[in-house]
Amino acid sequence: MLPTTDDASRHIRYLFDAELRYQDGMAPVVEGEERANLVGSGTGRVVGPRISGNLRWSNFEQVFADHRRLNVAWMIETDDGAEIRFDSQGFAVKPAGVGAWKVASAVRFAVSDSRYSRLEATPAIWEGEFDATTATALYRAYLPAGPRDDEW
Repeated sequence: MLPTTDDASRHIRYLFDAELRYQDGMAPVVEGEERANLVGSGTGRVVGPRISGNLRWSNFEQVFADHRRLNVAWMIETDDGAEIRFDSQGFAVKPAGVGAWKVASAVRFAVSDSRYSRLEATPAIWEGEFDATTATALYRAYLPAGPRDDEW
């Protein structure tokens, strides 16, 4: 994944890295009635200084000639027993030649566990890439920096 620079770290805080894998035939994490077309679902893992766990996700897309509009719904089961749901809206841009798609999205979390309530205070962002040849994606998530960072 990409390194965090000093300048960027003043405005955002690293949250976790995620690795996602498509799973053929997996049921969607959420119903898609208000979303785009279901492309697929899968599993993965998130690992970070404050959040680690397994995840399930579903990807809904609108397809355009030069990009995809994404709506990915996720559910993380943390290693300490919490459930974190989130919804992301973003874009994927196909590489000019051979290579991975570049992806970036805004993320909104929903939690019921007070240990993770900080996640609901502001939208987060994630960026990364999707490799169509292996059907895997690698992402890094960030939260905007704030005055309560030392409490989190």
